[in-house]
Amino acid sequence: EVSIHPSSLNFNCPHFHHPFLLYHEKVRTTKVYLRDTTMVGGYPLLLFAGKVSVSHEQGTICVDGWIEFKAPVRVAVLFKELRGRSEEH
Repeated sequence: EVSIHPSSLNFNCPHFHHPFLLYHEKVRTTKVYLRDTTMVGGYPLLLFAGKVSVSHEQGTICVDGWIEFKAPVRVAVLFKELRGRSEEH
């Protein structure tokens, strides 16, 4: 279990508008805290996070082997293609 550090802007946020939370630093004092947090949706993860794999049979796209999104195969392949093109430059 982690908590958002009291100095973080998201400390007083009553609820998150996106399903993922990125952080810059994890520290342990009286408990484990995350500092410099940012809420992130699925699209930035699909475009900029780790390795992307597409499962045509299940209709899913997976990031880093554990973040899974349901997506039509066509959409999943488009994201993978966008990633490949952005990494070329």
